Amino acid sequence: GMGGAGYRLTVKRTLSRETWHHLRGYYAGEYNWNLRGYDKVWHRSEGALDKAGRRSTSLDLAKAGAPKGWIYSQNATLQVWSAARRTVSTYGWATQHPGERLVAIKALRSKPDTLRFHVKVVDRKGKAQAAPTVHAEVFAVSKSRSWRPNVRWNTVVWQKKLRVTKQGVNLVVRWPKTYKQRKAYLRLRVTDAQGRVAYTGARLNRPTKWQLQREKRVARDKARAAELTVKLDKEQYLPGQVAQVTVRRKPGVRSALLLVERERIFLRQALRFNARGVA
Repeated sequence: GMGGAGYRLTVKRTLSRETWHHLRGYYAGEYNWNLRGYDKVWHRSEGALDKAGRRSTSLDLAKAGAPKGWIYSQNATLQVWSAARRTVSTYGWATQHPGERLVAIKALRSKPDTLRFHVKVVDRKGKAQAAPTVHAEVFAVSKSRSWRPNVRWNTVVWQKKLRVTKQGVNLVVRWPKTYKQRKAYLRLRVTDAQGRVAYTGARLNRPTKWQLQREKRVARDKARAAELTVKLDKEQYLPGQVAQVTVRRKPGVRSALLLVERERIFLRQALRFNARGVA
């Protein structure tokens, strides 16, 4: 058994984002690789398990020393070793939220020198809320060879206050003419009823002609993919079984061609849609 075995516990904080299945494309918080100085090992301890191979401990997250306002992932690594040199390692994590209210953001198609987002205020489960004020600030970024931007938090190049309804609101960021850098950093700020601040961040790149063309191409491909939906009556089929395929069209689609292929085309069939747009 592992009774009396030694152990080593290490806890590291890292920035994290929160996402929700019902809010596709939205996130709150920030990833660790987008900002410097927020990841840190703040707890190390060693000791021995009791005779039953157990050990209970509690950690005060206030001692993590994390800058307030961000969502953090608290990552714990535990190593246990016995006198017989038998070693076991395990890993666990927990999300630390800054408050009861978060600001979620979704990128929209850009325009020349203009970046567009949709902003929602939500609770931890992603339920929409109304907020009297969300502060949007764009900070300057110093030139750096590092892939992490060096944000100059004392230099605001653009800012705006938003009043957010439960449906959300569009945020339009026009690249400041006096700001010559091609990179910047957007930070959104919201406060909950207890006065606790929550941040969401996004790296900004001044839209280029290539980026705008790519966004236009992606939007066009999504629109085309949404014109038809294909549904099968089963996920898997055995040899000899018949598959029932239901194809639905959106208004404007008059005809379609169904192909069944695997290394070669086995079936080619023209589709006719009924009055409900189903074939």
